[in-house]
Amino acid sequence: MAHIFILIAMLILTACDQESVSFRQVYLGTAGPPTPQVSYFLDRAALERSWVKPTLNETQWQALLATIDFESQMFVAVAVGEQAAASGTVKIASMYVYTGVESRPLNVNVNVGVLAEGCKYRNQMSAPFTLVVVPKSAYSSKAGGYDMRNFEDGCRAVK
Repeated sequence: MAHIFILIAMLILTACDQESVSFRQVYLGTAGPPTPQVSYFLDRAALERSWVKPTLNETQWQALLATIDFESQMFVAVAVGEQAAASGTVKIASMYVYTGVESRPLNVNVNVGVLAEGCKYRNQMSAPFTLVVVPKSAYSSKAGGYDMRNFEDGCRAVK
């Protein structure tokens, strides 16, 4: 019986193994989609058809494209959804894949800035998002997850 318990414990630990994914956060915006989501863009065409392009002017679009080599990298867009108290700051704390799962889903830990209690701008609606460059090897067709946490981020108008 003890052997079965140890075997089950080992299987659970293996399934929960994580491998960090290198990432580079390259853009912050405040006009993302109204609901939280993580989107993957493996090539320029997919990015052009997405909700991302209309949020950028031509200068921003060209600067964004200069940050990536689609041969070996992809964009991950992390949108936190429409919020009244968000400051516009979105910081990726970590990205990782579960190595004990065949599909190796990509997961994101996100820190979202919120305006201080009593801030006169707290009712200003925005939909913050960030674009992150990661290796294409981190992509999985199986959806991963995200974990969002808030942090106090002062008091200022959201751009």
